[in-house]
Amino acid sequence: MNDINRKTRRPEPVAKPTKPATKTIEIKFSLPVVSDHPFVQRLTQPVRRLSPKRKQLLVIAALGLVIVAFGVVAWNREQQLAVRTDTRPQNPLDQLQRGNPDYPTVLPAGKSAKDLGGWTRVSPEDRDPVYAYVDQIDGVPISVSQQPLPASFKENPDSAVRNLAFANNATKTITVSGTTVHLGSSTKGPQSVIFQKGETLILIKASTLLADEKWEKYIQSLS
Repeated sequence: MNDINRKTRRPEPVAKPTKPATKTIEIKFSLPVVSDHPFVQRLTQPVRRLSPKRKQLLVIAALGLVIVAFGVVAWNREQQLAVRTDTRPQNPLDQLQRGNPDYPTVLPAGKSAKDLGGWTRVSPEDRDPVYAYVDQIDGVPISVSQQPLPASFKENPDSAVRNLAFANNATKTITVSGTTVHLGSSTKGPQSVIFQKGETLILIKASTLLADEKWEKYIQSLS
């Protein structure tokens, strides 16, 4: 009998494990209200005392200032762009007095003074006149100034011109059609040429270095 009861007894149900209860943790951040800061309160106090109409006028004035500021910035940019894009060659003698020398001068063959923009006086009014014109050698701008040979040069012109050239660091010489030509250059690039042609003392300035043969060709063309 006990064996029968032992066989027919039902197993006791096993209790299911319960899930642990979940807790929601809420994290809150609170930022300070800037408008409540004492410094901000003191700064905005005069504005808060204004009437609504005056506050509106103040806002309109502030917007107007911002618009004007943007306009000024835009205008400055346009002016700077215009300067950068204006790449036309400038004649360094444009602002000086125009005129015509009353002493012998030379010009490149096939060109007149008008073709070269005319003569410009480059010496002060209280000094002996020196006139110059602007030309180019293979696209390199040059200024050619000419003056009568000074009286102190006439006794020994070769020596006097050489001393003048050495004083201007024109220590290199080339010979063009029997004329001694003195060449000088600086570390910044410009080149100077000094020589005498007849009764005229000639000084040429180039914006950059030129080969000797280019100078020879140009000087030979002067008549």
